[in-house]
Amino acid sequence: MCAWKPKSNKEAAERLIEECRRKGPKGKSLDLADLHLLSLPPEIGNLTALTSLDLRNNSLKGLPSEIFKLSLLTHLNLGGNHLAKLPREICHISTLRQLNLSTNLLTNLPPEVGHLSRLTELNLGFNQLTNLPLDICRLSALTTLDLEANQLTSLPPEIGQLSSLTNLSLWRNQLTSLPLELQKLKNLTQLLLYQNPALNLNEEALGPNISEVVKGYKPPKPAQEILAIYFAQQAGGTKALNEVKIILVGRGGAGKTSIRKRLIEDRFDPKQQETLGIEIDHWELERKKDGITAHLWDFAGQDITHATHQFFLTRRSLYLLVLEGRSDSQDRDAEYWLRLIRAFGGDSPVIVVLNKWDEKPFAVADFTLRQEFPHIRAFIRTDCRTGLGLLELKQTIRETAAAMETVKQAFPKLYFSVKEEMAEMKENYLPLCRYREICQRHGVTAESDQNALAGYLHDLGIILHYAEDARLSDTTVLNPRWVTASVYTLLRLVEKRQTGDGNFTGHLTLDEARRALAGTDPKMVEYLIGLMDRFELCYPLEGQKDTWLIPQLLAPQTPQNLGDKWFKEKATRLRYRYNVLPEGLLPRFIVRAHPLISENLVWRQGVVLEMEDEASGKTAHALVIAEPGKERIQVTVIGASAARLRLTKLIRAHFRDIHEDFDRPVGTRGKTVNNLNARELIELEDKPGLFESVKALIVDEKNGKPSTISTDEEGSIRINQKQELDRVAAPEGKERRNTAREIFQDRHKVFLSYSHVDSAYRDVFMQNLKVMEADGLTDSWYDGKVLAGENFDGKIRNALEEADVILFLVSTASLGSKYIQEVELSRALERIRKAGVLYPPKVIPILLEKDCAWKGDVPGRDRKLDHLQILPRDSSGNIKAVDQWPSRRKAFNAVEQALRKLLAPK
Repeated sequence: MCAWKPKSNKEAAERLIEECRRKGPKGKSLDLADLHLLSLPPEIGNLTALTSLDLRNNSLKGLPSEIFKLSLLTHLNLGGNHLAKLPREICHISTLRQLNLSTNLLTNLPPEVGHLSRLTELNLGFNQLTNLPLDICRLSALTTLDLEANQLTSLPPEIGQLSSLTNLSLWRNQLTSLPLELQKLKNLTQLLLYQNPALNLNEEALGPNISEVVKGYKPPKPAQEILAIYFAQQAGGTKALNEVKIILVGRGGAGKTSIRKRLIEDRFDPKQQETLGIEIDHWELERKKDGITAHLWDFAGQDITHATHQFFLTRRSLYLLVLEGRSDSQDRDAEYWLRLIRAFGGDSPVIVVLNKWDEKPFAVADFTLRQEFPHIRAFIRTDCRTGLGLLELKQTIRETAAAMETVKQAFPKLYFSVKEEMAEMKENYLPLCRYREICQRHGVTAESDQNALAGYLHDLGIILHYAEDARLSDTTVLNPRWVTASVYTLLRLVEKRQTGDGNFTGHLTLDEARRALAGTDPKMVEYLIGLMDRFELCYPLEGQKDTWLIPQLLAPQTPQNLGDKWFKEKATRLRYRYNVLPEGLLPRFIVRAHPLISENLVWRQGVVLEMEDEASGKTAHALVIAEPGKERIQVTVIGASAARLRLTKLIRAHFRDIHEDFDRPVGTRGKTVNNLNARELIELEDKPGLFESVKALIVDEKNGKPSTISTDEEGSIRINQKQELDRVAAPEGKERRNTAREIFQDRHKVFLSYSHVDSAYRDVFMQNLKVMEADGLTDSWYDGKVLAGENFDGKIRNALEEADVILFLVSTASLGSKYIQEVELSRALERIRKAGVLYPPKVIPILLEKDCAWKGDVPGRDRKLDHLQILPRDSSGNIKAVDQWPSRRKAFNAVEQALRKLLAPK
């Protein structure tokens, strides 16, 4: 957009101010961003109803006194201006809740900022602050404090008084130390300390890199764990870790196990059997004091196990990609595995092993692969039978490992003895209390240190720690070998059973899982299946108790009863193209969308979905098919236009989330690489067979440029961008088409509370929440988003504090859950009471069961739900539990419609 002349900018601002004034009590929001204003018109003081003011990206060097008369202002954005000083009068806007002062020229803050007692978010990033005023520590309601990219060398001890603080960003400063008082911040869950080299915190201590955190690919490491590591280093010092995780990947039969045996034992067994689960060996790369120890992970190579690899491939590892030439698929295999490694291993180095060379020499496009995957360190020809290339491979591994920064990273001396004992762990799993006993025995006594170390060991691959879940009676530290071997056992059990009888149901029952894992605690068998569910390998079957379906083990054939309506009816057709279509991508989609499966039409490479649109009373159907040979997924959606749009938005939202799991930042600069090279195309309306990029249409529409497509028959055809895009995304959707994003007018953050007994209800309701997300209305959070190694309880409490909307799925199980009642419901109601009339969260119970005791007092408690707005309700406005509706989907559709009305902009 061309810059306006100063006079035009002033006139534009005055006009917008006058328009806002004319709205009277409805003039609550004003956007004056990006106008290059040198000063503000004094008339802004006339906007007495104003609650939200956006002044981003102007050239303001000061603020008029009139702005301090806005007594109802709650959101003020002054980011991207030239403010060198914040007026003391800022304290007069006592209603402020969110204040953005980022990217200015501030060198200090006035002490009066401490009078903003209602402030919950304060952004001071990208300024020139060298210290903080002690008065800032009086902001008792503050939950988020952003001090990124300043010049702070220390923090005042009084920062420990910010008892409500949940998020503290200090990355890119000059901190030389941290005050002990930070440990008093018990609600602090996110602490960003990247690029403060004097603190001597390595990558493992800090967790995922800042690009992954900021872009939402990974959550940050729990704050208390970072602090525990820092203070443990301060107390006992550090020494080099000298360890590396080496992961062998490749197709079954490539010879990974033979390579592993040759590297460690220098022996070859011509009858070597394939690895059935996982083998983890410890190998001393250098036989000297303080030499490097390698942990070799050798995965099963069968196709059925590929979908699970992504959950064990980690950053800061060394990868050995083993290929062989007998199947003549080496080039495709190389690209597939290299993309998978890059997706989940980031910039980890890779050595490509061209194995069984003497048996059959082969070549790969090494020059092309090096260009696309610069982290390849070498291509080495080997043959385990003759010993070809093994010495070269060993030497290359040693040199590559020695050059990795993470191998020499500082590790707290206090933690070493625990690490060594856990590395020799023989048990399949340990209760968390047993792990804590081991820590106590080795002098790691503080619980925060124990949690930090568990996360550390998880990152190193020594244990798997799915951090403390306060709802479970058994919380455990897991042996990685046992987890992977057990999961593979269950997958192969189903595969072998149905291959034998030819009945590809993909079903796994709890009874047969317990028999297959005889000797394992029955509760731990359920725990494993729960992990498979979280990994999106399976989903519970409605109406069949203790039975799960594994989509990847369904029949490969397309059902005969699909019919030809998909080719005859008017349809919205999407196509997702990939360089390599990963194993398990479509099964993950099926798991996410399974409540919408129509008439049990689901098979290994496809699924049929159906979805109602309550507003129109119509239903749409979708056919989603994977075509691995063509490296694409085809989506066809039919039905009335409104229903078709609704289902299309849901499908796109699910695929977008799955693709983002693969598109991770690579390297220290956080460059994002489209590892799948996923491209979303739409077939043009009334132009069968012509597909255009959805992203290109959105970009052209945003930039006001015409879109065209070339055809052999008609030459270049002009595309109606709005017409095409309106078929897949509402204008207010995630792309924010044609809609300016107003100051702080972000999506409503939704927290979903439920008992795990009611996860089937949750799965259905998540489809409704996903459509609301696609429309840009909400961002939803539930405990399934807590990842391995994270503090479960801390993540829940943090999400609960940040939520604008808190939804409770009410049932007998949830009413009987101590955690839901004493933590989630208690805190939600407390937030309402404390907020009073200002910014209370919307707390909405959703009644699942008619006969649960939801009215009156919860047993043993004095809290009531009946003073809240209960959903769902029938057409007469009466409360009608979900189990009283013709179907769960209809009930949750009614809930969605009610939520849309509640959350619609006023």
